[in-house]
Amino acid sequence: MLTTFELRRKLFHLILGTTLSAIIWYELASPFIFLIITLLGLLTILIVKFHPLPIITPLLRTFERKKHLNSFPGKGIFFFFISATLCLYLFPKTITVASLLILTFGDATTHLIGAGYGKIPNFFSIDSKRKIEGLIAGMVISTIVASPFVSIIPAFLGSSFALLLESFALQIFDISLDDNLLIPLTSGAVMYLLLIW
Repeated sequence: MLTTFELRRKLFHLILGTTLSAIIWYELASPFIFLIITLLGLLTILIVKFHPLPIITPLLRTFERKKHLNSFPGKGIFFFFISATLCLYLFPKTITVASLLILTFGDATTHLIGAGYGKIPNFFSIDSKRKIEGLIAGMVISTIVASPFVSIIPAFLGSSFALLLESFALQIFDISLDDNLLIPLTSGAVMYLLLIW
């Protein structure tokens, strides 16, 4: 069941991802600027963790899950910027934008459709709340939004592989890999390998 809070989070996710993709596509900020913003974000997180900041702390209370407010405030945005920065340094601009759009629309669609309309459990996932309808919808939508930047086959394979991998909720040393990092790097790597192959 979708809550107002989750809808608000996904709307913010869509706005942030679309905005970052447009900034990258129109070259309004360099990879170095993204790196500086990411480092400033890390500094802000460390400050907010111990001392409330005007504007930032109320925004975090509006959009951040309670479990992260004390442990890792701003986790989602931080990993979104890390993945954007890494993609800018690792991949061509077209693949970077396609990867961020796969994250933006694929992740949001997977959760919104799965939670709102899904009935069949996603047998790829250890999370019983995830539904196969959400996964399929996420693959379709992210393929559509990525295909203006890369051809349809890389868009489909990048979307599918990244969203399937994200379903497994991968962990390294008992630390869950954040989907805002996993999805763009995985989809970008798949599309890049197809491009050079």
